[in-house]
Amino acid sequence: MASSALRCGFVGLGNMGAQLANNLQRAGAVRVWDMSAEAVARHADAYGTGTTAELQDLADSDVVALCVPSLKQSRQVCETLVEGGLAAGTVLIDHTSGDPFLSWRRGP
Repeated sequence: MASSALRCGFVGLGNMGAQLANNLQRAGAVRVWDMSAEAVARHADAYGTGTTAELQDLADSDVVALCVPSLKQSRQVCETLVEGGLAAGTVLIDHTSGDPFLSWRRGP
């Protein structure tokens, strides 16, 4: 029988993001990505999260949460995930301050 566990990804392991990803990890397996490979390694060592070297590798997730410093970075993350094959219906949870509708909408 196939596993029904959600495939979860988390982007952004700063002060707030690291703790959010840790809380998700307590509920089930989470793969994390950050611009800093050191932050990813530290988080995996401390909390047992899975890791990925490339942001696009999270595009196969059922749920992706992100907590990055700015709306501009949030949009870049979302565009990279979409270009990496993020499926329609994938849940995106953006913890970044700013307008959440501007995080994923293409255009000005």
